[in-house]
Amino acid sequence: MKKINSTFLLLSLLSNIVLSQGNINNINIQPLNPSSNDTIFVYADIQFPSSSCEYFNSFQSTSANTIEITTQHCIGMLTTLCNITDTFKINPLSPGSYSLNLKLTSDINYGFAPCNGGTNVEDSAAVVFNVSAPLNFKDNKKINFSITPNPSNGNIYISSIYNINELSASIYSFDGKLILGEIIKLNTNLSFDLENGIYFLKLSNGNHTDIKKLIIKN
Repeated sequence: MKKINSTFLLLSLLSNIVLSQGNINNINIQPLNPSSNDTIFVYADIQFPSSSCEYFNSFQSTSANTIEITTQHCIGMLTTLCNITDTFKINPLSPGSYSLNLKLTSDINYGFAPCNGGTNVEDSAAVVFNVSAPLNFKDNKKINFSITPNPSNGNIYISSIYNINELSASIYSFDGKLILGEIIKLNTNLSFDLENGIYFLKLSNGNHTDIKKLIIKN
C-alpha cells in the first residue's frame, strides 16, 4: 500500500487555500441618498471558496473625500463556499462626492487559534456616492409619509399630512437597484407587483423627498 506523506498533503491543502480568491460581490450603501445629517452604513457581500471565513477585523480612514476600508478575514481549510456580509459604519460626512475603496484581505486559520489576518490581498472594489446638504428647516417640508400595511402583500395606502398633488415614487431593492418608478398621488391606494423581500420607497417632489422601508410578504 502506498504511504501518503501527511506533511505534503497538508501543504497541498494550504497551497490551494492561498491560491483561491476571495471576492467582493456587492457593496450597498444605506441610506441610498444620504445627507450630511445621516450616519451611513456600508454592507459588503463577500465570498470565499473555502470555509469557515468568519469576520476578523477592519480598519477605516477618511482623507479629504476618499474613504479607505480594509476588512480582514480568517479562512479555514474546508473546500466549501463561504458567504458573509460585512457591515461598516461611517459617521455623518460633509456635503460632497465621496469615493469609498474597500480592500479584502485574508489569512489561513489552522483551526486552533485566530489568525493574524491581512497577509493575502484577495480583492478590492470602489464605489462613488454623494452626500447632500440638508434643506433649511423653513424650506424642508419633508413629505413624511406613512405606508399601511407594512409588511404588505403589495397593496398599500400612502398617506401624508402634506397636500401634494403629484410626486415621483421610486422603489429600490435592498442592494440599491431601481426596481420601478412612477408618478403617484398621496392619500391613495397603490398596488405593486413585487417579490417577497425588503425594499425602499422614495417619494420626491422638487426639493421635498422622503424614504421609507417597504416589506413585501405574500
